[in-house]
Amino acid sequence: MGRFRGSGRFPRFGRGRWLVPVAVGTVLFGATVAGASATAEPGPSASTAIGAQQYFFGEVNGNHTNAVVQVFCPGPIGGGRTGPPLANQNLGALLVNQGSNRGFTGQGARAIVATFLDDTSTRVVLGQYGITKPIPTSLQLPCGGTGVVRFAPAPRSQGQLADDVTVTYQNIGV
Repeated sequence: MGRFRGSGRFPRFGRGRWLVPVAVGTVLFGATVAGASATAEPGPSASTAIGAQQYFFGEVNGNHTNAVVQVFCPGPIGGGRTGPPLANQNLGALLVNQGSNRGFTGQGARAIVATFLDDTSTRVVLGQYGITKPIPTSLQLPCGGTGVVRFAPAPRSQGQLADDVTVTYQNIGV
């Protein structure tokens, strides 16, 4: 029972664990992680904890520029109407190299807080780069036009810079 002799079974590794699937899974997971970090853009790791003295980009639905947020506003556009964003949209931050047009975490940041300036009622706290969180569907956003999502380091500290991402609101309810 514990040996591989063409019986279709893999040898067991103590307490009923299968040796070969664990080893294969470990190799595949290692290859996936190595591949992910090799293609990460452009920081040292795709999912690095947010900390002090780091440059970053905010992202809305995977974009720092030309970001689109889909909202649902049935009926005609206009008149300052608002509606909720659709589900399955996200916010994130990427660790990047030093340069202009980027945010900076300053002296003591441990997180980045994303806030839609058109509805500041709900904020999204990001604790790691490369990990996205959903845009809250409880927000009430404009049915069209543009807006800004501010990615601000938290807690506030000396030397920090927020990164503002301009978004275009796209109404799918017309």
